[in-house]
Amino acid sequence: MREFSFEISDVEYSGKTASAKNQMDALHIMGRSSALMTVLKGDVAPMTMVTAMVASLSVDEVRHLESLLVKGCIVREEDEVPVAANLFGDDIQDYYLLIGNTAIENLKGFWKLQRPTDASKTVEQP
Repeated sequence: MREFSFEISDVEYSGKTASAKNQMDALHIMGRSSALMTVLKGDVAPMTMVTAMVASLSVDEVRHLESLLVKGCIVREEDEVPVAANLFGDDIQDYYLLIGNTAIENLKGFWKLQRPTDASKTVEQP
């Protein structure tokens, strides 16, 4: 497990990556949508991340990602309070950002599979 932290709306969150089993399940959920796989690259705008999640996932899938990657893994840094949706009140989009950022931290290894853009498609034989 690896530690990480990120900030959303001037609030710092920290945590540890989930188990390999939970990451595997989360990758399958995210993999159902090419938009969500692009989000895992980590270089999308916050609104794009939330929109991709809302448009691509059912509420049950979001809750499943929450149980796989957030519950028991992420805390609000200032007071070590475990994170849950009710902490976000009228800013539920920030909770979607938290789930998305946590997914990125857990699943960003997927992008190591991408061939570099300047790599040749064939390997020259000597």
